Amino acid sequence: MSQVKSVNDLKESCVTDGQGFYILLDGGIISRKFISYEQRSKKFFVDNYIDGSNQRLTSRQLYTQSNIGKAIERGRFYRDE
Repeated sequence: MSQVKSVNDLKESCVTDGQGFYILLDGGIISRKFISYEQRSKKFFVDNYIDGSNQRLTSRQLYTQSNIGKAIERGRFYRDE
């Protein structure tokens, strides 16, 4: 596992084929996600394993419409390896 430290780090990690990620929640619980990034549309495609939902988000929306941005800021967002 390696920590994702910024949105740019996230982009670099998932721009080609996508990548598995997770948020470390309180109590040792994790929230798994599969994220890819499309440079042309400048959007992240997020598959949330916990409930099967999907999202298309800009970098800004990672902070306003998901918990990914806050998890990155708090040092709780990690890349599966």
